[in-house]
Amino acid sequence: MDGTLARFHDEDRYLERMWEQGFFEQLKPFENAVDTVKLLAKDPNVEVYILSAAIEVEPPYCVAQKHAWLDRYLPEVDKQHRIFTAVGENKAELIPQGIRKSDVLIDDYNKNLDEWQQYGGHSVKFVNNIKINY
Repeated sequence: MDGTLARFHDEDRYLERMWEQGFFEQLKPFENAVDTVKLLAKDPNVEVYILSAAIEVEPPYCVAQKHAWLDRYLPEVDKQHRIFTAVGENKAELIPQGIRKSDVLIDDYNKNLDEWQQYGGHSVKFVNNIKINY
């Protein structure tokens, strides 16, 4: 979600500010990405999940703000299809029915993409305004 649907890295001092209440809820969307997910969510043959890391312990409002952001920009994805992981947790292990060959992860973090492929899915690198080499 952060850096893929929401413009997380566009914010000045984002690593410091993400501890502020309201930070996640107020992020601007990557409009093309949000529009694409909206279209996918309307397709009865596609099941869309939002997988996003949530900071543990602090800030205590992180998950609530991410839900509010999704309610505003992607209400087509219901709360049962929103999975919040611990930072660094393997997203592929959290899909309820497991990863199928047809499952695709769109992410900006190479580690997540590699792990997804190791579990048998396909991955697509989302390029944003930062470069992460992992």
